[in-house]
Amino acid sequence: MVMYTIFYIVFFSAIKHKEIRFLMPILPFAIIPVAESVANGIKRRPRLVAFFVKLYILANILVFFVLNEVLDKGWVVKRELANF
Repeated sequence: MVMYTIFYIVFFSAIKHKEIRFLMPILPFAIIPVAESVANGIKRRPRLVAFFVKLYILANILVFFVLNEVLDKGWVVKRELANF
Protein backbone atom coordinates (compact mmCIF):
# COMPACT_ATOMS: atom_id res chain seq x y z
CA MET A 1 0.00 0.00 0.00
CA VAL A 2 2.89 2.34 0.74
CA MET A 3 4.32 1.77 -2.74
CA TYR A 4 0.98 2.63 -4.38
CA THR A 5 0.76 5.79 -2.32
CA ILE A 6 4.31 6.84 -3.18
CA PHE A 7 3.73 6.10 -6.87
CA TYR A 8 0.50 8.12 -6.87
CA ILE A 9 2.12 11.11 -5.17
CA VAL A 10 5.21 11.02 -7.42
CA PHE A 11 3.09 10.61 -10.56
CA PHE A 12 0.76 13.48 -9.77
CA SER A 13 3.63 15.66 -8.56
CA ALA A 14 5.16 15.37 -12.03
CA ILE A 15 2.05 16.83 -13.68
CA LYS A 16 2.45 20.52 -14.44
CA HIS A 17 -1.18 21.46 -13.78
CA LYS A 18 -1.59 20.53 -10.11
CA GLU A 19 -4.83 20.68 -8.24
CA ILE A 20 -5.50 19.51 -4.70
CA ARG A 21 -8.54 17.55 -5.82
CA PHE A 22 -6.26 15.07 -7.57
CA LEU A 23 -4.46 14.31 -4.30
CA MET A 24 -7.58 14.02 -2.15
CA PRO A 25 -8.31 10.34 -3.05
CA ILE A 26 -4.87 9.22 -1.83
CA LEU A 27 -5.03 11.10 1.49
CA PRO A 28 -6.59 8.26 3.56
CA PHE A 29 -4.03 5.81 2.20
CA ALA A 30 -1.21 8.18 3.07
CA ILE A 31 -2.45 8.54 6.65
CA ILE A 32 -2.57 4.78 7.31
CA PRO A 33 1.26 4.24 7.31
CA VAL A 34 1.69 7.30 9.52
CA ALA A 35 -0.84 5.93 12.01
CA GLU A 36 0.90 2.55 11.99
CA SER A 37 4.25 4.24 12.65
CA VAL A 38 2.80 6.18 15.57
CA ALA A 39 1.22 3.01 16.99
CA ASN A 40 4.52 1.13 16.74
CA GLY A 41 6.36 4.10 18.23
CA ILE A 42 4.02 4.16 21.21
CA LYS A 43 4.81 0.50 21.89
CA ARG A 44 8.58 0.92 21.58
CA ARG A 45 9.17 4.45 22.92
CA PRO A 46 6.18 5.68 24.91
CA ARG A 47 8.05 8.57 26.55
CA LEU A 48 9.34 9.90 23.24
CA VAL A 49 5.88 9.81 21.68
CA ALA A 50 4.39 11.47 24.76
CA PHE A 51 7.04 14.19 24.48
CA PHE A 52 6.18 14.87 20.83
CA VAL A 53 2.45 14.94 21.59
CA LYS A 54 3.03 17.49 24.37
CA LEU A 55 5.31 19.49 22.07
CA TYR A 56 2.62 19.46 19.36
CA ILE A 57 -0.03 20.66 21.80
CA LEU A 58 2.25 23.39 23.13
CA ALA A 59 3.10 24.57 19.61
CA ASN A 60 -0.60 24.74 18.72
CA ILE A 61 -1.38 26.75 21.85
CA LEU A 62 1.47 29.17 21.11
CA VAL A 63 0.39 29.62 17.51
CA PHE A 64 -3.20 30.17 18.65
CA PHE A 65 -2.22 32.91 21.09
CA VAL A 66 0.23 34.58 18.71
CA LEU A 67 -2.30 34.64 15.87
CA ASN A 68 -5.01 35.96 18.15
CA GLU A 69 -2.83 38.71 19.57
CA VAL A 70 -1.21 39.76 16.32
CA LEU A 71 -3.94 39.28 13.74
CA ASP A 72 -7.17 39.55 15.70
CA LYS A 73 -8.09 43.16 16.23
CA GLY A 74 -11.45 42.30 17.75
CA TRP A 75 -10.20 43.01 21.25
CA VAL A 76 -8.97 46.46 20.23
CA VAL A 77 -12.35 47.32 18.74
CA LYS A 78 -14.17 46.12 21.85
CA ARG A 79 -11.83 48.11 24.09
CA GLU A 80 -12.31 51.24 21.99
CA LEU A 81 -16.09 50.81 22.03
CA ALA A 82 -16.04 50.35 25.80
CA ASN A 83 -14.03 53.58 26.21
CA PHE A 84 -16.26 55.51 23.80
